[in-house]
Amino acid sequence: MPASVRVPLDTNIVIGLLEGFAAGRSILPCDLNVARAYGQVRQRLREKGRPIPENDIWIAATANVSRTGSCHPRPALS
Repeated sequence: MPASVRVPLDTNIVIGLLEGFAAGRSILPCDLNVARAYGQVRQRLREKGRPIPENDIWIAATANVSRTGSCHPRPALS
């Protein structure tokens, strides 16, 4: 089949795959604290002239809030 042909996905199959993947894993929320942390991380990177991909910024913000409980970053443990 040519790469340009898209096969429709069965929603129930996709949901089942996602549920199977998520089973036994902690799913971290994306809330207002994460959004604030995202903005802070993005701004700091822009000021330093070191932008990174948007998804990586969201991951960093989520991890930071998960670790600290707030959008105010603390230095990571070495």
